[in-house]
Amino acid sequence: MIRVLFLLGLVTGAGYLLVPDDANTLLRVSLKAAPVLCLAAALLLRGGRGAPTRLILVGLGLSAVGDVLLSLPGEGYFLPGLVAFLLAHLGYIAAFLWHERRLAPLRLLPFLTWGAVAALVLGPKLGEMLVPVIVYLCVIQTMMWRAAARDLSLPAARLALIGALTFGVSDSVLAFDLFHTPFGAADLIVMLTYWAGQLGITASAMQAAAPQR
Repeated sequence: MIRVLFLLGLVTGAGYLLVPDDANTLLRVSLKAAPVLCLAAALLLRGGRGAPTRLILVGLGLSAVGDVLLSLPGEGYFLPGLVAFLLAHLGYIAAFLWHERRLAPLRLLPFLTWGAVAALVLGPKLGEMLVPVIVYLCVIQTMMWRAAARDLSLPAARLALIGALTFGVSDSVLAFDLFHTPFGAADLIVMLTYWAGQLGITASAMQAAAPQR
């Protein structure tokens, strides 16, 4: 069943990328949210019932809400969509903290640099969205840092870090496309890295919940 869910997520993701932008809104919204919902269903079937798994499930659910909001026509849905993803990242942060609470300040430095560069590049272009975007930027950098702070000798931790970094790339490309310099391949890059990020985080939860032999 889990393989079927992964296949369904792959098919619906491909469908979203292939349907034209002017296609039926309900169709596009459904196809966009389906891959993450398939990951959530797979984790529910495969994962354990511990707090980290529940937090990842909450993050996936909020991400699906964000997918829907950002797919709806009109600018009024952007900020609620941003908030949904911010809350999703808070869920991931809490899950990663459950596994590792040490500060690991040296592992924070790359993400401070990443965030500072992004803020300097995007800041002058953000206008009234400056505060929400900077807050979101801080949260996603924290999410990546907490993934990096885990014991990377463990497969689950490495999967979480790969997922977090890929998610960070997705959001960075999206922000650059929306607020700085739009470019044609942005949507494809954003969606592929976004789904890869969610897959990595989900796989990390599955790996962590798997019984040890």
